[in-house]
Amino acid sequence: MATSFTIIQVVPDPIADERMNVGVVVFGGGEIRSRFVTDWRAVSNFAREDIDYLRDFARRFGEATETSTITSRQVGLDQEAWPHHLTEEKLQKMIGEWSNSIQFSPQQATLEPPDTLLAKLTAIYLRDPDYLRSYRDRRAAVRLAVATARHAVEGRLGKSVAKKVVRSPYELSGHIVRRLKLDMAVKNSRVYVATQALSFESLDLPKLEDQATRALHVLNDVGNAHRDIRLETLVLPPNPTHEKFRDAQQRFLDFQAACDRIGVQIIQEDEAPVWAERIADIVEAEIVPHLHSTMFT
Repeated sequence: MATSFTIIQVVPDPIADERMNVGVVVFGGGEIRSRFVTDWRAVSNFAREDIDYLRDFARRFGEATETSTITSRQVGLDQEAWPHHLTEEKLQKMIGEWSNSIQFSPQQATLEPPDTLLAKLTAIYLRDPDYLRSYRDRRAAVRLAVATARHAVEGRLGKSVAKKVVRSPYELSGHIVRRLKLDMAVKNSRVYVATQALSFESLDLPKLEDQATRALHVLNDVGNAHRDIRLETLVLPPNPTHEKFRDAQQRFLDFQAACDRIGVQIIQEDEAPVWAERIADIVEAEIVPHLHSTMFT
């Protein structure tokens, strides 16, 4: 049985379209399960507004999705804008129609069991309370990129294809440097996508600047040597709760401008699910029809 999922995001200013993940929902076969962040301080700092409405939403939604079987009665949602009885059909309508401060990422499907999927999505998309006291480094960004891409490919084509097509790390020749290490590549007999990952949560700004420069050099060199490869970078954006947030934000903006100049697409953390589905599209349309015995060499 297929299980679907969506990520719940807060979007304080829909025009600016800046967003933060606050919850995950899995559903299928009449079951709906959800999980939200447990510490709202980072969300409050990000939103820069009273988030009581968001906490109330999380409480109501959580109550309405407490059921774990199709026969269990779900708690009603008595707010006027909500359905009084949350079903898969009504949830899908919310996913497609909600476009204000609370939004849902596009629905995606997988063959993973609901409990396993909920735990995995929580680990990938919801920020642990420790996030407020520390920060995720570049390695965390790499893990997010690889896990999200493989998850999307696995959902369509199976675990073995996902593991072998989504490579991390991967070495590739550049135009100037003979051997460049990519954080992730999507390939069979050739490379389709080259990805570097960065975390702008870092408090070590000189190290962050060095990592950003290296990522740009690698992607630029790969692009000059291989014109048919999509160049992308997945980033964890600056943490608004950190004292060096403004400096990190400026470096992030500079990095965005540099990526635009050399044709590199930036994928921010909240965009990862949609990005991963595009990866799966490439694998399904361009790699799977041409599978052969040498594709994994």
